[in-house]
Amino acid sequence: MSVSRGDLESEVARFLGWSRTVPGSGDGHDDIDAIVDRGLRQFYYPGVLPGETTVHEWSFLKPVATISTNASVSSSTITVSSGVVTLASGTWPAWAAEGTLSVANEDYEVSTRDSTTQLTLIDTSVDISAGTTYELRHDQLALPSDFAGITGPLTYSRDAQEMEIQVVSESYIRALRQDRPQIEDAPLYAAVRPITGSTYGNSYELLLWPTPDKTYRIQYAYNVEVSAGSTIYGGIPHNETIMASCLAIAETYAPEQSNRHRDIYKDRLAASVMFDRKANATEYFGYNSDNSDEPILIRRNLRYATYTNRGGTVYPTT
Repeated sequence: MSVSRGDLESEVARFLGWSRTVPGSGDGHDDIDAIVDRGLRQFYYPGVLPGETTVHEWSFLKPVATISTNASVSSSTITVSSGVVTLASGTWPAWAAEGTLSVANEDYEVSTRDSTTQLTLIDTSVDISAGTTYELRHDQLALPSDFAGITGPLTYSRDAQEMEIQVVSESYIRALRQDRPQIEDAPLYAAVRPITGSTYGNSYELLLWPTPDKTYRIQYAYNVEVSAGSTIYGGIPHNETIMASCLAIAETYAPEQSNRHRDIYKDRLAASVMFDRKANATEYFGYNSDNSDEPILIRRNLRYATYTNRGGTVYPTT
């Protein structure tokens, strides 16, 4: 019941009169690739449906992900030569490429973890003598390679409560780090920043303040940036819509053009949108206890009373 990119290419090839066998290379293969790419883009980012004023945003392109922090480490001494940091003993943690190296109140962002005992800084002009103490902080975390923006709050559990991290600008995080660089606690603020000068494979990273003092499992929803490849998003309920979208594009390349597949795609798109909305409809909104008129620092210290409904469920109240 699933549909692969190969299935889409085969159907397009047959529609164009090339049988189900997709040409291995050359203009025919390139044409089919281009048609399938356009068909997928048309489905993932549809236009405004008749009778509506905004485009539909697919729920399956807004997944929920988890990212984990780690406590800072400072278990040995280091030597730095032209931005290459060598550890005197022990090993660098696996997350070191996402770290900030702090030496004598100066911070240096790490570019790569070259080995268990060697890092390279973004600033390759740094030289530090042997035997120098350090702290490696995990305050910038790599986001998924298909990340295209956070949607909704960042949350984590602490003391049996769900806590929220406020998303602010990157410049605000830098200002906090300059003003209070040594604070280590549960994260209060976060910012998204494009990665520059780093080679560990992602386009964006999450900056946190304060520096996390332990492991926190942070959950967040984000927009997926669809890239070229074999992954077909949406699943079985939308497969016929995706196929119709590709054939509607192929139809524009046919010698005798018609709107048959274009009309089928429009009908299928309306059905897919309805299915997506129904599958993700909210049955109830719940009660309001977000204290949204309170500053986040004050909300952290609130103590809650409780009440119990008839079903025995306990809820906090302000």
